[in-house]
Amino acid sequence: MIYIGTTESPGQAIYLDIHAIEQQGNQTSVSALVGDGCYEGEVLIEFADQPAVTYADTWLGGAGLDEFLQRAGQAWLRKQLLDCVQDHLAVTNVSQKKSQGVDYPHQMPLPRGRVAEAKPIWNHLA
Repeated sequence: MIYIGTTESPGQAIYLDIHAIEQQGNQTSVSALVGDGCYEGEVLIEFADQPAVTYADTWLGGAGLDEFLQRAGQAWLRKQLLDCVQDHLAVTNVSQKKSQGVDYPHQMPLPRGRVAEAKPIWNHLA
């Protein structure tokens, strides 16, 4: 899950949860969930000649998308989604791994995270 930013409303963090990455020729498509705690929906982010962001609820008639885009700011959110996914693809080297014959049909392993605390609370013995 990738933290993108916060909306004008307090406590509503915008997040992106990538669940599929496909590459065909020079086009890369990323399927993910985007949300802020009040709304969550599918988004398709595509990189080819023209980068594109498509919200599934635009076509499926899901509730809450318009309010979410208004809270976040549609132009700002589009730029943030494109930037963070492009950064993620650069970090995970999707193109390079694909050319080396590595195939991830359903998921892409994310870079390993770290726990911020010196000794994680969940690691303490009772």
